[in-house]
Amino acid sequence: MARSPGVARTSIVTLVTDHTTQIGATVAEGGVKGIVAVEAGHPTDLVLGSLSSKDVVRPGDTVVTSGTVSKVEKFPSPYPRDIPIGRVTHVDDAAATTSRSTSCRSSTGAASTSSRC
Repeated sequence: MARSPGVARTSIVTLVTDHTTQIGATVAEGGVKGIVAVEAGHPTDLVLGSLSSKDVVRPGDTVVTSGTVSKVEKFPSPYPRDIPIGRVTHVDDAAATTSRSTSCRSSTGAASTSSRC
């Protein structure tokens, strides 16, 4: 392979457990869309949030990246579609709320201990 002079061969890697990262996500089994982020105060806990009370999510469901879902081209997702993020470990079925969140175990094996799902 030929190398171009002056071209850096580096990449920036951001872990899903980085507290500044939020990832557009889809529950593979039902198509429910949400945002995966680290649980505040628990750096290894992932939470799938921005779910409505009508969204159906079950423990064991697979959470994957959504890829670009914005119709505005200037806001593309840096993550391609369908990369596994983790599995749902717990669903918070608090009926009194209008929004829910789910806890996930990451695909890399980092356990979620959050009581929210």
